[in-house]
Amino acid sequence: MEWTKPEFTVVAVTMEVTAYAATK
Repeated sequence: MEWTKPEFTVVAVTMEVTAYAATK
């Protein structure tokens, strides 16, 4: 699977936010 840099950044940020919210 090939991702452009902006798309990968969006996915990474979304995963980070989800993980952060899960810890609250």
